[in-house]
Amino acid sequence: MGHITELSNHNASRLLYLPRGLIARTDILAPLCKANIIYEDLHLVPTLATAHGVSMGIAFVVIFPLGAILLRVPPSKLSVPIHIACQVLGVALMIAGLATGIRVGKILNRVGIFKLLVLASVV
Repeated sequence: MGHITELSNHNASRLLYLPRGLIARTDILAPLCKANIIYEDLHLVPTLATAHGVSMGIAFVVIFPLGAILLRVPPSKLSVPIHIACQVLGVALMIAGLATGIRVGKILNRVGIFKLLVLASVV
C-alpha cells in the first residue's frame, strides 16, 4: 500500500498515488522517483533526525567532555572507572546517532553524497 502506483486510466496517466492518498504529477516527480527515496518510511524522517541530533549532541557536548573532566577533577581511585563509563556511554550514544543518521540518509537516498557522513566518520 505504501508504494507508488501509477494509475491505469489514460486521462490520469501522468498522476501517481503516493502514500496517504496524495496525488502528484509524474513529470514533476520524475527526478525524485529516480532517486530511490523510500516513501513508505518518509514519515519516520523527522523522528529519526531528532533522535540523531539529540544523541550526537548529548554524546559530543555533554558525555565526552564530562568524562574528560571527571578524570581530572575528583582525584580518587574511582575517577578512572567513572571516566571509562562516561566514554563508553558516549561511544554508545555516538553509534546510535550514527545509525539513525545513516537510516535517514538511506530513506532520503543521500548516503552516497552526504558529506556530513564522511566528516562524522573521520571524527
